[in-house]
Amino acid sequence: MDKLVEIEDKIIQEKIKRGTKLKEHRNKTEDLKKEIKISKQVVTKDQSKTKNKRSIAILALIIIVGGIIGGSYLLWPVREKITPSQDTERLLTTTIVPTTTAAPTTEKPAGPTEVKNQDTIVKYTIGDARSLDPADAYDDFSWEIINNVYDRLVTYHGADTTKFYPQLATEWSVSDDGKTWTFHLRKGVKFSNGNDFTADDVVYSFDRVLIM
Repeated sequence: MDKLVEIEDKIIQEKIKRGTKLKEHRNKTEDLKKEIKISKQVVTKDQSKTKNKRSIAILALIIIVGGIIGGSYLLWPVREKITPSQDTERLLTTTIVPTTTAAPTTEKPAGPTEVKNQDTIVKYTIGDARSLDPADAYDDFSWEIINNVYDRLVTYHGADTTKFYPQLATEWSVSDDGKTWTFHLRKGVKFSNGNDFTADDVVYSFDRVLIM
């Protein structure tokens, strides 16, 4: 009998232990479910925040673009929309309002303006000439003056840049291999230093451009 009682006690204790472990396992499972639920809620909140930020950014962009379009529209002159009846009223008002007209005055025609310096040409430009030295000038404003002061061997005829016309050279020829150019210079020309214009002056001018 004692052994049977002892066996029954052991069985009961074992059941109690198993029940306790089962309860603990269930509690852990419930806690884990709660943690998963909380993490899902956090993820959902983060996603909603991200969506809100994107929505705010898009709305801000729409407002900015709308402001630009509106600002551009305001730059245009606003014309008042006039109905036919309003147009008639304005016409009548303009016709009825009395006005005073001054007597026409006759002015004496101005005489011809006296030209003091007939040999001086005045030209307006948007910039200043940096240099009047053909070998050192590379800006348009300088060359506007240089083109009217210095002569070249050949030049363009007007706006045509496909044909060349003689200036300081009366004629020229090119060798068959294209390496030798022969220019015949115009006579009776003075160089910049006052001496008679020669082929040496042409060579000097080209060398000076290369050196500078």
